[in-house]
Amino acid sequence: MVHSLTSAPPGAIFLWELSLHRHVTSHYAHHEIFTQVGIMKSKGIIAALLFLFCSIIVFRYIEAKKAKGRDGDLAVNKEEKVISYDYGELKFDVPIDALAMGKDSFVVWQKNFKSQYHNMVSNSWPWSPELKEVRLLEDNEKYKKFQIDIGYEKSCPLFNSSSGGILAIPKVIDSSKPIIIAIHGHERSTWGKHPLDMLDEGQWAKTLVDNGYIVFCPVSMHHEKIKEYGSKSGYLVVWTKIISDYIDCLKNEWTKHPHNGFAVVGLSAGGQISYFLMAYRDDIQKGFFAGANQPLEFMRREYRAKGHPECWDVPAIASYTAIYSLLPPRSVRFYLGKKDPFYPNMEKFPVYPWFDGTKRDVTTDEIYGNFLLLKEMYKIRGGDIDLIIHDGGHELNGQVAADFLN
Repeated sequence: MVHSLTSAPPGAIFLWELSLHRHVTSHYAHHEIFTQVGIMKSKGIIAALLFLFCSIIVFRYIEAKKAKGRDGDLAVNKEEKVISYDYGELKFDVPIDALAMGKDSFVVWQKNFKSQYHNMVSNSWPWSPELKEVRLLEDNEKYKKFQIDIGYEKSCPLFNSSSGGILAIPKVIDSSKPIIIAIHGHERSTWGKHPLDMLDEGQWAKTLVDNGYIVFCPVSMHHEKIKEYGSKSGYLVVWTKIISDYIDCLKNEWTKHPHNGFAVVGLSAGGQISYFLMAYRDDIQKGFFAGANQPLEFMRREYRAKGHPECWDVPAIASYTAIYSLLPPRSVRFYLGKKDPFYPNMEKFPVYPWFDGTKRDVTTDEIYGNFLLLKEMYKIRGGDIDLIIHDGGHELNGQVAADFLN
């Protein structure tokens, strides 16, 4: 049966309209509440998704930073790419027959590579310095200390930069002793500055002076200012050329002080520069290299210092063994501590603010294997070589060095 509102009494129509109004009002109120809740839920989901997305981006960035410089070409940007990951470009590796066929074969290799290496170093840095001033800093009862200022022309990247070094001359000079070129590494903060602190009491260079040696501590390890040349030729090569130029620049100064040639003593990267310098110059007769047994392939792949990751690289050579081959028959000592990070103990290098750590440690094959190759070269060519293992860390004992030089 169908009811008609038109026939209903007015009171019934009023009650029906009131009921309808309440129903509609309630429906829209519930709808608005559910709509607001839905919007809030939607906003929450969107916020959660945005947070998750940002977290993934940050996580991947952190992981990329950790990996950067440790995993080959894919881990380093173009500015930090190593000099030569294209191993097809490598030209120099000590051939087996130079080691196995006797002295004549080794001497032929030595002669040929020496010419190539000499050109490599000589062409790495085209600027010629000139001596500006020799200034007395200290005159005590045991020695005099001078600051050597050397300058370059305006077009040189090192124009108006610290160049030269600190020279200490004992009051009593033994003419049978060599002048020592004492070279620091990254362990000091005096990169590209006059290393005055190397002659402070208790420092290894000061110990050499106390043993009666004339000691020259050169300004070393410019980084950013020579980046154009270091990235192309290798920083070790360029640093070698710069210090060699300092030595030549001071030839008139050397004649004032009786001496018997030169010797090099260095720590860490300074030890590496020392044997690079000894390989380059025939007038260096002895070398003492502390904390300097680093294998080149490990440095290329693992030891990637931020800002200058190719510091230890050298184009065209397969390993530092090629440089070592130019040392015999001159007397050398390598000095390595059991607590030195470069002493193989199966522990990865930790992360530092300047360094992302390594995936592995150096190996005995790399550290002692390279030394055995060098020892074989000395057996063939003659001369005195040894590896001194001590209980310390990445350090140089000036008295041990002095005893060897004596």
